[in-house]
Amino acid sequence: MNTTRTCAVHRLRLATLVLALPLIGSTVLAKGVTLDADCAPQLDYLQQRLYLLANQSTDELRRFVWTRRGIYQLNVMDTAEWAESVNAARSACRNSVASAVRR
Repeated sequence: MNTTRTCAVHRLRLATLVLALPLIGSTVLAKGVTLDADCAPQLDYLQQRLYLLANQSTDELRRFVWTRRGIYQLNVMDTAEWAESVNAARSACRNSVASAVRR
């Protein structure tokens, strides 16, 4: 009886972990990008690394994501698209600042 109960508890913990893992990667990149007054993105440490690697080269990003795919549940395509959205937000911010300065 005790062994059966222990196995059931372990299965429940494992099921909870398996269900929660896919949410980790999506939350890393799902946060909206906040830009400061200089149009620099406000990113946490992992987001900074991903952003820098995505802008550096696809091979560097692929290598980083591949090595840590089991930890963060990331994939290269989603990360590259996220980095591109950060670049687009920075570009829009710079354009609005430049047009405000011209006026």
